[in-house]
Amino acid sequence: MDNEVQVVWEATVDQAQFSCKVVRTDERNGVLTVVRNSDNKELLRESVGLSYGAIFGPDVDDVAYWQDKSIQAIDSQQ
Repeated sequence: MDNEVQVVWEATVDQAQFSCKVVRTDERNGVLTVVRNSDNKELLRESVGLSYGAIFGPDVDDVAYWQDKSIQAIDSQQ
């Protein structure tokens, strides 16, 4: 795999106050990050699996898990 960053999933929360993203690290893994945009503070960094290698996009169960983890991280800061 080359050095190009591959974003598998991304979303914003609360009118773009928070950015959530999963970046591929290898064929079946990635890193989920949640950042507060006002000060670029990273609220969450967690290794996550990519079901089926996410070759046709992320699996719906993966997305649901990432959304849940992201909201938990955001809610813990408020």
